[in-house]
Amino acid sequence: MLMSKLTELTEAGIRKFAGATIFNRGYDYFEQEMVYELNYDSNRIVAEVYGNYGDYEVEIMSEGGEVEAHCSCAYEGCPCKHIAAVLLTFIHDKEKYIQQASQHQSEISSLKDKIRKLSRTDLMEIVISCLDKYPDFWRDMAVRLASDEKLTLNTILKQVKKTFPNIESHHYSETAIAKQLRAILKSVEDSSADMRVKVYWAIVDRTLEELNEYGMSDESLETLAIDTMELLAESLNGDEQSRQDRQTIIAELMNYYIHGNCGIVDAIYETAELICVEESDYRIVIQRLEDKLPLSSFQSYYKSMLANLYAQIGDTDSQLAVLERGLENGTDYWLLASYWLERDEKEKVLKVVKEGLDKAEGGKTKLYDYMQNHLQTQGDINGIFQLLKRKMEDLYLGGRRNVEDDSIYQYLLAHYNDTCDYQGKVNLLKLRFSHGEVSLRACLKSR
Repeated sequence: MLMSKLTELTEAGIRKFAGATIFNRGYDYFEQEMVYELNYDSNRIVAEVYGNYGDYEVEIMSEGGEVEAHCSCAYEGCPCKHIAAVLLTFIHDKEKYIQQASQHQSEISSLKDKIRKLSRTDLMEIVISCLDKYPDFWRDMAVRLASDEKLTLNTILKQVKKTFPNIESHHYSETAIAKQLRAILKSVEDSSADMRVKVYWAIVDRTLEELNEYGMSDESLETLAIDTMELLAESLNGDEQSRQDRQTIIAELMNYYIHGNCGIVDAIYETAELICVEESDYRIVIQRLEDKLPLSSFQSYYKSMLANLYAQIGDTDSQLAVLERGLENGTDYWLLASYWLERDEKEKVLKVVKEGLDKAEGGKTKLYDYMQNHLQTQGDINGIFQLLKRKMEDLYLGGRRNVEDDSIYQYLLAHYNDTCDYQGKVNLLKLRFSHGEVSLRACLKSR
């Protein structure tokens, strides 16, 4: 993000924004005239840039004194050399682009005045001619006039499908696809809720299909899918009439989530859960996760999700059953302990924590934290020291961590200092010595 207006940018500002390396690469592109089709209006620049693997689309916007930029290239940082090249191209011929923008606005204003003066017959002829020539114009007019919603919807759904060319085609551009789909989104924003839901879902479905099919990680398509899922969730009603559409969408979203071959699986799941209204909706999500759980290597993660879903529909028996299932690592035991914590069942919490410390295979940090707090409330200093020894054997063998950094160690050291417990401090030093953290000389010096 660059703090400036587009017309006030300087080379020094662009260098500061991009950094020396990206600035220099961008300057090379600028000098080689790799930027073309640059268009500027009052707060936006769009341009094309020749690249090593095809052409890239750059968009730069200014609002409230802040400049934000996006490029369709694969570079993960911002800005990239293409953005730097576009900014440099703009500032080096700024007056020309400003004059062109002013002239364009004047032409638009003049054209609007002429249109307003047309007779009804002439205007009708122009509109009918545009309907025949431009599919996007036809779509926008059909939605606005709502003459035949079913026909309009079917036409729009066909346009959504045609937006994606063959991925091996020279015409394939993720940014261009996203722009076309956003134009369709805009065209239906004032249509009926039913049409919006069907169009939004068609765009989400087709975009997720593309992302999953090819394992893509494209920002323009991913952002489009996330934005459209948000619109979809807002447009779905909780009434009985939309129930079938809602449950079909939930099921399909969960299919994409389980398939998991794109970078926005979390957003997909969040949308599926967000549009759930009644128990039967949640049951669709639950069943897919139940099917996934035995096959996953992240069972604790899915158990947590399932437990949360069961809690949302008030099925506490199933919630508990999930949490008690397949206790293996410390996370599993802590999830179960948390269930009893919420119900203030302290004896059951302590039982689960102790069992987890005995049986869990790693991931016991939260179990140790709880046990430490429990022993502190009991004032059991010896018990806390024994817990530290156990934790050292459990987590710290091999010198992976310093005992000195551990919360239990720090609590004991503070306690021994406060109570002038010399032997306690010696015991802590011996513990560190046993783990190779201090030398015998340091121990003797300490004595």
